[in-house]
Amino acid sequence: MSLKESFFKNLLTVSFFAYLAQAFNYLASIFIFRIITPDEYGVVSMIVVFSGFIAIFSDAGFSFSVIRGNYNLKFLNKLSGATVIFGLLLSLLLVSMAKPISWFYNSPELFLPTICLASTFFLQSFSIIPKAKLQKEEEFKAIGIATVAMQLSNSSTQLALALSGFSFWAFIWGPIVGYIVQAIVYYRKTRLSINITSLQELKKTYTEVKSLVGNVSGFNMINYWARNSDYMMIGKLYDKATLGVYRNAYFLLMLPINFVGMVINQVFLPTIQKAVNSSRQKFEKEYIYLEGSLFLFALPLTIIFITLPKELVQLIWGNNWIAVAEYLPYFGVLCFTQTSLNPIGIGYIVLKKEHELLKIGGINAIILIIAIISGAIISTESLVFYYSIASTIIVSPIFIYFAFIKAFKFNLNKVLKNWIPKIVLCFSMLICIHFDFQSVIYLLLLLLTMITVVTEFNKISWVVKYIIRIKK
Repeated sequence: MSLKESFFKNLLTVSFFAYLAQAFNYLASIFIFRIITPDEYGVVSMIVVFSGFIAIFSDAGFSFSVIRGNYNLKFLNKLSGATVIFGLLLSLLLVSMAKPISWFYNSPELFLPTICLASTFFLQSFSIIPKAKLQKEEEFKAIGIATVAMQLSNSSTQLALALSGFSFWAFIWGPIVGYIVQAIVYYRKTRLSINITSLQELKKTYTEVKSLVGNVSGFNMINYWARNSDYMMIGKLYDKATLGVYRNAYFLLMLPINFVGMVINQVFLPTIQKAVNSSRQKFEKEYIYLEGSLFLFALPLTIIFITLPKELVQLIWGNNWIAVAEYLPYFGVLCFTQTSLNPIGIGYIVLKKEHELLKIGGINAIILIIAIISGAIISTESLVFYYSIASTIIVSPIFIYFAFIKAFKFNLNKVLKNWIPKIVLCFSMLICIHFDFQSVIYLLLLLLTMITVVTEFNKISWVVKYIIRIKK
């Protein structure tokens, strides 16, 4: 079976379960956000600014080490023990921050929810190594079952608590139940054990993976504040309802990006690792091919966010959240570029150049944080506009140049031909959205659609032929 067929087969498997899991999430949210107000959701959003930062260290590259390396079962059991201890330390860290968080926002009501939410890091740590082992073995059906079980438990708990009048507590206890169920499913499948040995053994285990873990953690930390400093600024400068509305808009932007992380990257990493092991030419060919699939994946969401923002919000969450629609056209443009750039980190990791990823992440984070602060001082819409512009015409080109051309050694003409028209059109759309040039927006969107379909037509035809061959 070729790499393309292997990738597509695994992608279909993971996508099925991922879409099923997201279906539970969406269906629950339709009811939950008709009960929970923006002000109530803003309470959780304030905590998530800090808990989300700690969450980026929960994996910290441990899973990448498992997939990239060749470790025996004994070592994996030790690594499981190390990740669980690490998860416990992260939980204690957030507990220690509960009081400062409530002081920062001048909201004493945040103290107890922060302590409860801290347990999620400990619970989540149980699943990291078992999931990575299944990824390496390409057991994507088992991963899918665990994902669906986790999301169903999470969404059901959230919905039940919201209907029972527990307000924002629904978003605290839902993930706790979900992570417990997920860990049970993973350990039943992998039969791994948690081997917590002496401190010396833990240090020895960590030494095996510290280079990758350190660089990935550093990049994730920098990237997190580049993406989430907007939450902190809005929570500090505006009210809870404004933060709640903004976070739900950002949630829609992150849907395709998180989907890529949950689905594409699971299949992308082992597939690209095989290509690298073959040759660098094979790596370039397969990466560019798979990247084009992400353009096609993001395009429908970009079209919907730009053309039907109010209709989409009314359909899924009702009129209480209609303010979300103001931000969606901007996020629709970002959806197109950021989804397709998402797997760059995978490329750096398989080439063992994660230290370069850390440097580029630092430069881009500074640019985005400056844009966010500059916009937040004016208004939340200005924040979104500045962030979108900086991401499109500064951050994206930096990633494209230093990743594809400098680190990956891709063909310069192919890279420019693929990306320049898309970036120019996306930048033009952002300007037109900000100044409300509706007719021009639709024309630019049509051009972007035509360019994407034409350049990626071979992928569409190949997928159709492959599906027909499967049916036969």
